[in-house]
Amino acid sequence: MSAEVERFRRGDFSDPARIHGTEMPGLATLRAHGGRITITYEAIPDGARATYATDDAGLRDALHHWFDAQVSDHGPHATR
Repeated sequence: MSAEVERFRRGDFSDPARIHGTEMPGLATLRAHGGRITITYEAIPDGARATYATDDAGLRDALHHWFDAQVSDHGPHATR
């Protein structure tokens, strides 16, 4: 997961696009974030946690749309 977080920090969301398609909700906006999203990585006993933070309302909405699409495709465990 840490390698994935590094890619997301750079705006590289190619893995989710490959799995869910390039029209995945929020994806285009997230790809263009230009460092305006802070993404932290934390190892936890059951795996890892990535936390996303931004003051940009448009990016925050894109994150919510993106997470909702993840849950829709993978079920509630996608965001835990």
